[in-house]
Amino acid sequence: MDFPMVVAWAESFAEDNSAPIGLRMFCAVLLDTEPVKAFIAARDAKRESE
Repeated sequence: MDFPMVVAWAESFAEDNSAPIGLRMFCAVLLDTEPVKAFIAARDAKRESE
């Protein structure tokens, strides 16, 4: 799994109320790290410019 796939995976599980709470918490913490925040910001900026 490459980095963009991991971020997409974490984004999907962080908001999935049917996922186990431990998995949702792990994904929420992962999404709050600086490298992931920077990746998401760059990805979103790229999408907006297209």
